[in-house]
Amino acid sequence: MFGANAIWGVMSPIAKFVMISGTITPWVVTNLRIAGAMILFWLVSLFMKPEHVGLKIWQSSSEPRCLRSYSTRAVSLPVWE
Repeated sequence: MFGANAIWGVMSPIAKFVMISGTITPWVVTNLRIAGAMILFWLVSLFMKPEHVGLKIWQSSSEPRCLRSYSTRAVSLPVWE
């Protein structure tokens, strides 16, 4: 958490200075932040042990667990006449 706060604390004043001076647009700053986060996550993933998902989880149901609770609910909207 400290790392994220430190990166934000350094990036915020730099981004404000660069955008106010007109060197780059806010769109470019946003894209640079997204690309930087993507590269950081990719680099961290190189040093992480891959997670093994067992075959039993995939054979237990044909739909993902996150959708199971919502698949049986019916939503009815009021009809205005």
